[in-house]
Formats: sequence, structure tokens, C-alpha cells
Amino acid sequence: MRKVYKLELAVTLEEAEEQKAIQAARDHFLARGGARTPVDSKGETWRDISAEEACSDVVDAIMELTGDNAELEEAGIEVVSLSCVEPKSKDVRPECDENGVEAPEKEELEVGCDNASGLDDVETGMYLCRWPNGEFSLVKAENRRDALIQLDEWAGAHPSFLFALDVCMADFRLTDLGKIELNEFGEETERLIWEQCYPELDSVLSRPQLAPSSDQKHDRGTKNEIRRAVRRERSRLWKNQPEPLPAQTEAWRQRQKQMRTGGPVADYYIETKQKRILESAAGEGGKPN
Repeated sequence: MRKVYKLELAVTLEEAEEQKAIQAARDHFLARGGARTPVDSKGETWRDISAEEACSDVVDAIMELTGDNAELEEAGIEVVSLSCVEPKSKDVRPECDENGVEAPEKEELEVGCDNASGLDDVETGMYLCRWPNGEFSLVKAENRRDALIQLDEWAGAHPSFLFALDVCMADFRLTDLGKIELNEFGEETERLIWEQCYPELDSVLSRPQLAPSSDQKHDRGTKNEIRRAVRRERSRLWKNQPEPLPAQTEAWRQRQKQMRTGGPVADYYIETKQKRILESAAGEGGKPN
């Protein structure tokens, strides 16, 4: 039975040494054979990734130098995930710092709408939320506004994170220890998740030589290519996150800042509170704010 160990590693680096670290990472990248990336969505055409592109900043450098360790592999230790975050980084999901990973290239969000229009339109009832750190959530809601309100239990989402699902099917199993685990998604649901959440990783994994096989073992270069695609998916939307939608009034916007959430969510809670005051005895005969 293969066990999973989680290792938390903190590193320090003088600002004056950052360029030295970046150059060392680029040299290491080239020494291990580099990597390739798909040019088209079908993965039929590929190009080599330059060392400058692969290690564009100090975060990339740290990821490169710590994520590829031949000694660990020789000892039978496989690194299955790796994350890194810059100090004091802006985070739309405060609890997800450790998963926020790299400083990516700017890229437009392609999932949902980017403003408050359409939040109350009735759609399919199921929404896929693709978080900037690479995670995703599924939520059943009356509309996008309701989805944002429900998702606020975990973190402040933006309408552009949401994608309405026409089909949603998932199968779960009960473990011997009494935990519920995901067994598999329905075929169409899984296809939509890959298309909307992980298009670049999907291009890599769709290559014929990477087709699932019980006796298949990927070589070191292929494993590194997959890990890099995973890191890219966790970070490609990170630096281009949209600003939270504002609440309706200036007073409500101040409350929004205190709540650290989006405007539609703040509006909902403030309006609900006001409604309760008006309907309570405290609101009778007075002028509640």
C-alpha cells in the first residue's frame, strides 16, 4: 500500500540573489531536457518551451529546483504535487494560499460572465465554479447570484468563475472508515469539467502515449511535463483575477470590505438583515436604517 506524506517546506531568498536563482533554475531546466507544450487545443502540434518561459520569475525558479529531485525518485519517493506562493500575495480565497502557486502570465478568464448582469437569470440550476488556484466546486442554485451566495461559505467567488452545467452526474462510494469519496463523474460531466477547468492539462493528457493503462509507467521527462501542466493550471488565472463586484451603495461597500466578500453577496446579507428589522417589532413605528 502506497502512503501519502505531506511535507511543508519554507525557503528564504535574498532579493539580491533572485536573478542567480532564476538562472540556476533555467540551467537545471535545460539540463533535464526541457519540456514541450501543445500549440493547438487538440494536442496535434507541439513546441519546445524556452528556459526563459519556463522559469520567468523566482517562484518558477523555486518550483523548478525543488520539484525535480533525482535522488527522491531513485529512493522510490514520488512527488505528486507541489505548490509555491509569493509572500503577501493577493488572494481571492484567503484559505487557499498554500495552493495558489506560481506567478503566471496574464490570461483572460473564460468561464462565466464578468459583471453583475445576468446574475438573476434562471439557467440550468447546476454551476461549476473554477477557482483561480486550480480547484473547482459544484453547486446547485436558482441562479448565479444564489450560487455566489452559497459559495461564499468557502470563499468569495466572482461571476466569471461560474459556468452553467447542462448535465451533472457524479458517483460516490462509502469507505471502510466511514468517509464519502468521489468514485467517478459521468462521462459528459467529466468532459465539461476538463474543457472548462483544465484545457492545457487536458491537451497534455490527451496524447495517445499517455492513454490510461494499468501497467504503464511514465518516464521521468513525461512525469515532469505532466507536473508542469498541473502547476500551470493552478496558476494561469492567478494574476488576472477580476476585482470583486461592488455593493449597491457606498455604506454597503464599507460593509462589503469588512465582510471580505463580493458585492452581490454583501447586498444579499444586508438586504436580508434590513428585511428582518422591518418585519420585527423593533421596526414597528420607527425609521430603521
